[in-house]
Amino acid sequence: MLRRVVQVIIAVMIGVSVFIWAEQAAYKQRGYQAYGGEYILAVIAGVVSYCIAGKV
Repeated sequence: MLRRVVQVIIAVMIGVSVFIWAEQAAYKQRGYQAYGGEYILAVIAGVVSYCIAGKV
């Protein structure tokens, strides 16, 4: 149970961090605020980190 909670916390932290980074990078590149692929990237990062945390 505790292991799953830790996995979820790690996945959320990494997903949010990737989203913040991707959103800022996209804003710098485009010059305006828009959301799109950043959500997909954050979800993928969260899922991958959840799977990796489960294997450790």
